Amino acid sequence: MGKPRSEIQVHNESIKARQVLLEDVLANIQKYISNEVVTAALKNQGALASLSYKFDLSGKHYTIDSTSLNTLKKKSDELLGHHGFAGLERLRGVAKEAIAAYAGSDNKPTKKTKHGLEQIN
Repeated sequence: MGKPRSEIQVHNESIKARQVLLEDVLANIQKYISNEVVTAALKNQGALASLSYKFDLSGKHYTIDSTSLNTLKKKSDELLGHHGFAGLERLRGVAKEAIAAYAGSDNKPTKKTKHGLEQIN
């Protein structure tokens, strides 16, 4: 028989919210560096699919519900434009690397940037 229409809409919004979350992680690494739920979801595709998380961004409330990896792949291809799941996976990988690099840098100022030079002097 299938799911009721409103349940499908909620599920679809949950898939889209994953992309919004990953984009926000990349834009605001400091905000998520100590968020164990989000950093754990970045570890692999299955963890991202099973993520259950609620967040607010720019005055809008987002809810991510757990789903299977196969459903995430299929629905991402349908809902997220021409990049689909491959784009979502790329965002996950870049976000994971960015958080790891940020955490490993110990936030020490360097001479490579104007801001870093100002902090050193």
